[in-house]
Amino acid sequence: MFVRTLLILLVTGSAVIAEPVTFTLQAHGIEAETLTIQLYGTAPAPDGSEPPVIMKELRRDQPLQVALAPGNWRAEIVAPGVWHAPQFFAVDASRASTVVLTVWPGASLTGRIKHQARAEPEVMSIRFEPADPAAALPRGALQCSIINRTFACSAPAGRYDVRMRARGFIAHHRRDIELPAAGKRDLGLLELIEGQSITGRVELPRGAVQDWSRVQVSATPVGTGGKGMVAANSRVDKKGFFQIDGLPAGAYIVRATAGQNLVSKAVDVMVRTGLEAELTQALRLDRPHRIRLSLAPALDPAGRPWHVRLLTRVTDRHVETAGESNASARGEWEWRGVQPGRYTVVVGTINGDEWYREDLVLESDQHSTISLTRTDLHGSVFLGDRPLQASLKLIGSSGLTVSTRSDEEGRFSVSLPGAAGDTLTVAVSSVVPWIERRLEVALPAQGEMLKVILPDTILQGEVTDPSGRRVPNAIVSIAKGDLREGFPQPSTGQDGTFAAHGLSAGSYTLVASDFLKESEPTTVVIREDETPRPVRLVIRDMSMLRGYVVSAAGPIPGARIHARAVDRPHMITEMRTADASGYFESALPPGTRVFEIVVAPPGFAYIITGGVVGSKPFVVTADQHGGTLRVLADSGHTAYLVHDGGTAPVVAVGNLWPMQSRISDDGSQELTLPMMDPGAYAACIVDSAHDEIFRRTAGQSGGRCVQGFLPPSGSLILDLRARVR
Repeated sequence: MFVRTLLILLVTGSAVIAEPVTFTLQAHGIEAETLTIQLYGTAPAPDGSEPPVIMKELRRDQPLQVALAPGNWRAEIVAPGVWHAPQFFAVDASRASTVVLTVWPGASLTGRIKHQARAEPEVMSIRFEPADPAAALPRGALQCSIINRTFACSAPAGRYDVRMRARGFIAHHRRDIELPAAGKRDLGLLELIEGQSITGRVELPRGAVQDWSRVQVSATPVGTGGKGMVAANSRVDKKGFFQIDGLPAGAYIVRATAGQNLVSKAVDVMVRTGLEAELTQALRLDRPHRIRLSLAPALDPAGRPWHVRLLTRVTDRHVETAGESNASARGEWEWRGVQPGRYTVVVGTINGDEWYREDLVLESDQHSTISLTRTDLHGSVFLGDRPLQASLKLIGSSGLTVSTRSDEEGRFSVSLPGAAGDTLTVAVSSVVPWIERRLEVALPAQGEMLKVILPDTILQGEVTDPSGRRVPNAIVSIAKGDLREGFPQPSTGQDGTFAAHGLSAGSYTLVASDFLKESEPTTVVIREDETPRPVRLVIRDMSMLRGYVVSAAGPIPGARIHARAVDRPHMITEMRTADASGYFESALPPGTRVFEIVVAPPGFAYIITGGVVGSKPFVVTADQHGGTLRVLADSGHTAYLVHDGGTAPVVAVGNLWPMQSRISDDGSQELTLPMMDPGAYAACIVDSAHDEIFRRTAGQSGGRCVQGFLPPSGSLILDLRARVR
């Protein structure tokens, strides 16, 4: 039974109550009977001085008891031909302490480096693991100082797989190398190349032939639209290890394949500047499965085979088409080579109508029978009291779509999916007269006619340049507060005039645009009993915001940029993507001086900022020390963020950035935004009447706000609930 003993130590003149700690030795292949143990206190002494180093002799067959002050300590054994990983332990007055020190035969690991970088690396990180996973050998990591481009470390002896990496450089890997006991292994000259990489392992399914030569791993960049960037590929070694080097920082989709017979699930990987992204789980190859569908009826309402698409959700934010083809005349559809995962089955017609959609999780071969019920609908379309010949798209409340055309008498007949819902959105499109309009109607009872009537209104005008010359082929954007009616955009004819028919009564905002030219927004009111006077829209050169998105390590390609004028009215904003040099251009309304901008750089922190349009490029600097921002707000209120001279609705941030949303027990909404640019933030509730002044003053006026500071790699909670209750 352990008997606790209180010892009094004199440390620099002060009395300290010490606790006994028992040390035992676990030696693997070590012949020495006695080893020297060095004990280091990790906290300063009570008077602020450095704690002393305690040295004791430890016999392999006899425990050693040492009186140590309470706190954290580090134990090291340093002896020729012996390797010991430093061990940390705590001395606690409430319990007895026993520390087992494990030692192995040691070896010396050395190497030299060369590089072209400006900054000299100071440390070589070396990670080792047994070449044979079943071997009774240690695994771990070493930090070797680089002096005069040479490094040397003490390492455990044995046969190991070794990874060597200096921060900011691509890692070197050596497989199955022997580290001789009491000897030295020289790794030779390592050429360090700046850049990032993705590493990991691939696993074959049970029973598969160990043919690694057919296995290939690919990393496909996302967030760049694929412009100028293609998938990077790597082969694997005989242990299934792979390394893809020279990657720009950003988001990637990584998957492994072995011909057409084996494929892995795709994983989402974020590569950060100067770091190596290592997959924590192996890419497991599996034999693909088969999906079979039996469709009833076998043919669509036009007597043609159904068209089937199989969509795969590669990541939470990325969807690809895994398969697409027509079903057979018997209504049978099959797709082979499908990896287990999440999919969506879409069944429609050859001309693009969608009749059926279902999400599924595929874990084995699957055979499903899909019933495609139909409802026959007859109707007519009128512009005022005149029949209208037009293209129609009928969209059910469930999202299913069917297209058709009305004839010269305005009549149409169409078959709708049985799961269309109780209401329909009818999109009406006509060239002469020009109409782009949406209406929401109730689905009539079986056998009744659907009558769609557009008001006989006309909105017309002209587009000119500042000299008064009419501009052909300009686009006129017409927006109403209720966007459910659509967003018509007629073009001017060769005479520079335009006309839009069938608009409902209300207030509209018009903006004309041509290449890098735009007009100021103009408001027009349409009344049921009169036609508004023709409007004249004058286009002028837009203000160009030019800039770069960079980090301390260089440009950030693929960053998404959304800029908005603060001092000029806006109706249309556009998303831009930085090119390979981090450069972007964004067109703002004519005369814009002050702007706000949000930047979503892959692999870096999300940025909200603002500035003034000038002759010099606007530089946005991103880093990787973003924090986590949580915003709490009552449901039904739109929360805005204010940061560094810019504003942005939280939901808009979520359109570009991974955001988690949940409803709290009290019914309020909690929004969590990771990797946000550090600094001062305000979260605000803004009434619609104060929206303009809020944006114009960069959030200084017009909002009910709470403020806080988000530290690098830290967190901040902004609770808006008290501001609206």
